[in-house]
Amino acid sequence: MTQTLIALLFFLLPLAYSPGPGNLFFAANGARFGLRATLPANVGYHLATWVVTAAFGLGFWGALQAAPELFAALKLLGAGYLF
Repeated sequence: MTQTLIALLFFLLPLAYSPGPGNLFFAANGARFGLRATLPANVGYHLATWVVTAAFGLGFWGALQAAPELFAALKLLGAGYLF
């Protein structure tokens, strides 16, 4: 479980903080209204991203533990996609 959590965090950090529509929206609003005014929305947006991704990732992990052959196939497909 610890190894899975570490992998999930390595996935979440770039996802949550890379430039995308949400982060660009908050950068524009921060420039327009200031950091203090947009901080609650920014924290809520990123917290929701972490919660949804963690819930999906941990639930999916449970399903993969029940079917080890599916996990092996997924690893091969993922490596093929990256290659």
